[in-house]
Amino acid sequence: MGSMCGICTVKHDPSNPTTTALTNIFEIKGELHSKIEHAKKTKSFNIDKMNYSNLEILENKEIPNLVLFSAENNRLYSLPTIFFSKQRKLKKLLLANNNFGEFPANLTNNSNIDKMDLSHNLIKSIPAQSLVNFVSLKELNLSHNKLVAISEDFISLFNLEVLDLSFNHIQLFHSFILQMNKLEYLNLKNNEILVLPKTDYKFSKLTTLDVSNNGLTEVPPDLFKNSKISALNLKNNSIKRSDLYNIEGFLDFEERRKGRKDQGFLMNLDINFNLCGLDS
Repeated sequence: MGSMCGICTVKHDPSNPTTTALTNIFEIKGELHSKIEHAKKTKSFNIDKMNYSNLEILENKEIPNLVLFSAENNRLYSLPTIFFSKQRKLKKLLLANNNFGEFPANLTNNSNIDKMDLSHNLIKSIPAQSLVNFVSLKELNLSHNKLVAISEDFISLFNLEVLDLSFNHIQLFHSFILQMNKLEYLNLKNNEILVLPKTDYKFSKLTTLDVSNNGLTEVPPDLFKNSKISALNLKNNSIKRSDLYNIEGFLDFEERRKGRKDQGFLMNLDINFNLCGLDS
């Protein structure tokens, strides 16, 4: 069908790639418009499982007072800069299962975000200074990526309480992580860590540490003696359960562990029945 009054109506012909592409574009625009209007009322924008590879169509859109943005299970590799620069009240950013190759560096105006999920992406690095503006961030999930190191910029996340870096390729557990003011839960499961920090546990607020499935051969006495850690997972390392009993401070750790176990705050770690996840 041709045009009428300057408006082009395209009839979908599956055998014609051009009309198929145009139809898809119109469907995407219509779908997004509907979701944008919904988000203006609910303050929540959800485009999970939509197979989007980019969000350029959002660049000049307005969603005032947006609190939650979820675009999980797509093919995204970047975020629209102008759109996010306007989302100053955004609190939850959920981008798991996409194709991000590095931490998004264009979120400098989103200092109110308190939860961010970038798990199951392809992130290899975190650009310098890209974390400094997240002064409200309490929970960060970067699990199942390709990170090889923990950037010292993490120290700037002084309100962070939960950090998940499991299933990466991290080789060093730097002691500066223990200097993060409010960090209580740290998951480093399934990395390539060979050594834990020897000291600096005394002033850390860390209570839960998962370092299972790494290459550890020992536990530093300071972790048992001077830390607040009461939930520790050492499963699948080169450490035996019997080794722990001879480490200075182990009895102090046992008291903390039993107290936490009694309260039922085990954060899904495998220590309900097996000491530190170790069978023997």
